Amino acid sequence: MPIPWSVPTRKTGISWLGGRFSLPVQILADFFVAMQSLRHQADYDPDVVFTRQQVLTAIIEANDRITAFSAAPERERRAFAVYILMRERQD
Repeated sequence: MPIPWSVPTRKTGISWLGGRFSLPVQILADFFVAMQSLRHQADYDPDVVFTRQQVLTAIIEANDRITAFSAAPERERRAFAVYILMRERQD
């Protein structure tokens, strides 16, 4: 089973953040949503199986995206954290 972290969902992409943040922040946000979906599959779907290589690839991707996010200005990282915590849920 491929790991579909680039598959768009209604919560990912430019429409989700409305172009409010830089690309590194957007990339981390999209990746987080995709990884959360996979975590739910792993937790609640007894038929889902991830290979060791899939998991290692996801870990490397997460590290790369967190590193890129960390390079964004602190002010933007803080604004993103506040946006995530305070935004009105649409679902």
